[in-house]
Amino acid sequence: MTHASSVQPPRVAVWLLDLFTPYEQTESIPGDLLEEFSDVASKSGVANARRWYLRQSVRTILHLVRSGFRVAPWSIAGAVVGGVLLVQLGHAFTEGGFGRGMSSSVITSTAFHTLTCSYITAECIFGASRC
Repeated sequence: MTHASSVQPPRVAVWLLDLFTPYEQTESIPGDLLEEFSDVASKSGVANARRWYLRQSVRTILHLVRSGFRVAPWSIAGAVVGGVLLVQLGHAFTEGGFGRGMSSSVITSTAFHTLTCSYITAECIFGASRC
């Protein structure tokens, strides 16, 4: 059996959490989640702990995004709109038209990537993030 202390949370969740966590909280938020992850892993097993960590990461990221939007709604909205326009412009050149020939998974992936990049850009420009 694997010890809970040697088990790591899902890499994608850790990466996304690190991406959205403000500079001032880079140690506290991930540290608290990792500590709780170890407790859940020792009590409920590794699979349950990984699911728990993923859920908590998503909740934390949504809270951080909402908080950022409340502080600077126009800058974040502008960054998202600008990102969408840039992605669509890129697809116009590579796909031969705006959105033609793209599957729903490509559109979903592009939308997620655009929102992530736009949020990071807005944080770098208007926030106190670690850019």
